[in-house]
Amino acid sequence: MVKGAPERLRTMCEVLPEPSSWHFSQQMAEQGYRVLALAEGMAPKSLDSTQVPPEPSKLKLLGFVGMIDPLRPGVKDAIASCHAAGIAVWMITGDHPATALAIAQDLNLATTASQVVTGQTLVGQSPQDIHHLIQTTCVFARIAPHQKLQLVNAAKASGHFVAVTGDGINDAPALRAANIGVAMGKSGTDVAREASELVISNDNFTTIVAGIEEGRIAYDNIRKVIYLLVSTGGARLFYIAFLVHLLMMYIPLGKSVLAIEPVSFETWGILILLSLTVLLPIELHKLSQFHGTKGKKRAFNERKGIDQI
Repeated sequence: MVKGAPERLRTMCEVLPEPSSWHFSQQMAEQGYRVLALAEGMAPKSLDSTQVPPEPSKLKLLGFVGMIDPLRPGVKDAIASCHAAGIAVWMITGDHPATALAIAQDLNLATTASQVVTGQTLVGQSPQDIHHLIQTTCVFARIAPHQKLQLVNAAKASGHFVAVTGDGINDAPALRAANIGVAMGKSGTDVAREASELVISNDNFTTIVAGIEEGRIAYDNIRKVIYLLVSTGGARLFYIAFLVHLLMMYIPLGKSVLAIEPVSFETWGILILLSLTVLLPIELHKLSQFHGTKGKKRAFNERKGIDQI
């Protein structure tokens, strides 16, 4: 018994059924089903366990099996929220192009078959060609694991901040190469979880979107606090400088002149200590916050964010 993709098993079958049978499998894929073809044949009499068995041949097609994995509630709205927030969502799958298109149409990621790029198209493509594809296409089908890695690396090289989701062993290279690897906690394999920086316990895409929303709120709050501290610290420093200027000059009083005594060493020490403990830490904290997160926020706002794999 042999199972696999219909287009792959078709080349292994000796007695081909009527063309309408293969057309039926195409119709199932267009409805969003994952289609497997089943065939049978005679195995070679002598099989060596130390060698790779030969490719099956002279098979007889038995039929097709269709499996559907419906969209979870809220995913369509979550992707719409991503687009509204400037986050690009890409779907990279190993499914049939017709199956990928049916799902992409439900998610408003694609409308026609020309918007779906297959793994065969990526064969022999230069990095520049792949860079162009990721700018114009968001649905990829029949993608091999090494091609997932190529797409992730191309997206990073283009300046995108890439987050990859996955659950299988084949997703591990892409999860490791991404800026943030997100593994599924329920259905994900141990290899995928080890290769990721983040594990989603409920295997729900909407959780990722909610996390980004909370992160943006926290970032904006931190930035507002920093602006407040910098402004108040600057005002304190200006006030201290103004007082020092008054203490260092002579103040005329009528016809006589009153000279202020020189500022003592203890006073200067207090002023310097106040400046170092108030303004300097604020400025250093400001630099660390903006160097660490400003680029990431800019990447999210310029449609460079989550990649759904």
